[in-house]
Amino acid sequence: MVFPTVSPEFMFNTSMDEPSQKFAQFFGTDKIDYWSRVFYSATKQESVGLVKLASKLKRMPDCPRSILDEVLELSSWNPTGALTLEEFLAIATLGKPRTARERRAFRFFQVAASIFVNRLQHARVLRIAMIDYPLFLLPVAMYAIICIGQLVTLVYHSTWCCPNPAKATSYFRYDDKLIMSSERQVEIWRCFSYVLLQIDTFPMISNTVAHVLACMPFSAIHSAWKIPFIYFLGSLMTALTGFLSKSPFMVGASGAIYAVLWAHVADVAFNYGQFKNNVPRIVVVATFTAIDYYGALRWRSQHDIVALPHLAGIIAGITLGRDVLRNRAPTKRECRVIWVWCLSYLTFFIFCIVHGVFLDLGY
Repeated sequence: MVFPTVSPEFMFNTSMDEPSQKFAQFFGTDKIDYWSRVFYSATKQESVGLVKLASKLKRMPDCPRSILDEVLELSSWNPTGALTLEEFLAIATLGKPRTARERRAFRFFQVAASIFVNRLQHARVLRIAMIDYPLFLLPVAMYAIICIGQLVTLVYHSTWCCPNPAKATSYFRYDDKLIMSSERQVEIWRCFSYVLLQIDTFPMISNTVAHVLACMPFSAIHSAWKIPFIYFLGSLMTALTGFLSKSPFMVGASGAIYAVLWAHVADVAFNYGQFKNNVPRIVVVATFTAIDYYGALRWRSQHDIVALPHLAGIIAGITLGRDVLRNRAPTKRECRVIWVWCLSYLTFFIFCIVHGVFLDLGY
C-alpha cells in the first residue's frame, strides 16, 4: 500500500486511539495510523482548526486532491471551525473508489456534481455520493418504473381502451383506478399514482428526458431520498391544486419534474456566487418548463385533461426544495425563512384537505 509522502515533521510515534481503531477495522492499521499522524502533527488536542489543517495538507507534496479540496471547502464555509480525528479520518478514508464498478460510478458522479453542485460542496458531495452509491439504484428503479408505466399506459390508452376523446372521458371518469380526478377526493393514492399515466407522445418524451437527464443525476449527488422527496412533494402539490380548481383529470409527472428542476433554480439563486453559468441554467429550466407546458396544453385539450395545476410543482420546488438540497448548516435568519416556507406549505396542504375532503365530499 502506497501513501502520500510527508516531511519528517509529520512522522512521529503516536498510539492508536479509539477513533483510529474504529476506522482500522475497515481500512487497515497502516492507512489509519498514517492519517492519524498527519492529524496529530497539526495539533495535540482532540480537534484541529480547519484553516490550520488545510495549511498542513497544502505542504504535503502528494496529498490526495479530494482530501485537500474538502478541507478547503469546510474552511471556506466556517473559517473558525474545527475537525475531530474521527471526522478527519472519515474525509481521508471513506468514499474513495476502489473497484472498477466504483470507479465507473465515480466518473458519473463527477459529471453530475460538476453540473448540479456548487463549488463549496463539490468534494464533500462526491465523497458522500460514493458512500451511498448502492442506494442510488432505488431512485433509478423508481424513475424507470414511472417511465415504463407512462409508455405502457400511452400504448394502452391510444390503441385499446380509449382511441377517441369521447370514450377516453368516460373511461377516465368511471374505470381508471390511477388517474387524478377531482371527483375522487377520498382515494388518496391518486395524488401520486397519476404520475404513472400518460396519454400523449410529446409529454411522455419530455417526462422521460427530464427523468434521465435531471432527476437521476440529482438523486445521485443529493442522496437517495432528497430528490424523490421533492418529486413527490411536487406531485402532491399538483394534485391538491387540482382538487381546488376542480380540474377534470390530470396525468403525467410534469408537476413533480417541475418541483425538482425549480428546486435547483432556488439553490442557484440562494448560492449565486458558488455556481457557474447561472443565467444559462435558469434559462434552460424555464425554457424546458415552457415547452413542456405548451405541449401539455396543446395535446391534453383533446382529452379533457388539464395542465395548469402542474405549475404548482414550481412552487413546491422553490419553497421546500432549496432547503432539502442544503448541505451546510443554515444561519438563524435562514432557519426562520425555512420555517416560514414549511408552515406555508403545511397550511396550504391542510386547507386543501379540509376543502377537498370535508367540505365537498363526494364522487
